[in-house]
Amino acid sequence: GMFDNARNEAELAGVLAHEVAHVVKKHHLGALQKSMGNSALGDVSGYYVGRAAGGGIAGQIAEKLLASGRELFARGLDKGDEYEADQMGVVIAARSGYSPYGLAGVLQTLAAEPVEGRYGMMSRTHPLASERVTRLDAAMGTKLDGLAGLVDDLPSFDRLRNPVAAPVEAPKARSRRRGG
Repeated sequence: GMFDNARNEAELAGVLAHEVAHVVKKHHLGALQKSMGNSALGDVSGYYVGRAAGGGIAGQIAEKLLASGRELFARGLDKGDEYEADQMGVVIAARSGYSPYGLAGVLQTLAAEPVEGRYGMMSRTHPLASERVTRLDAAMGTKLDGLAGLVDDLPSFDRLRNPVAAPVEAPKARSRRRGG
């Protein structure tokens, strides 16, 4: 939904840069490790019980990993991870040649939406967009105002969003040859 609702390429770049920041900082990996580590004692005792009953550790680890992934999907990352990805995402977008205000624009759009609107799932897994805008504004201030040559949109993005329909040609009749 973010692609369809991005007003310009800088907004899309800001969102993608935010996600890249999560990868670079290994936020999801850390959250999975934390989730799995919190129940490590239970896993060890479960292993011995399962082993006595004929089960295996590989199945238990796989089940624990899946359960942790489901929990992370439903709960989301820590607020601190989201704020860090916002700040780093702005820098990544700017270093890539896009306006650093793209992500802030997306967050402002999200803040104006009803909590259970189009982005209801996001409101359950992320801090409030209005709080993210406030924190991002406090962190950025005017530090990035003087950057030159950054773009909001490129013609290629406009063509991607609004492709010109190619003329439809009538299907050509196929000739049939009869063998003799």
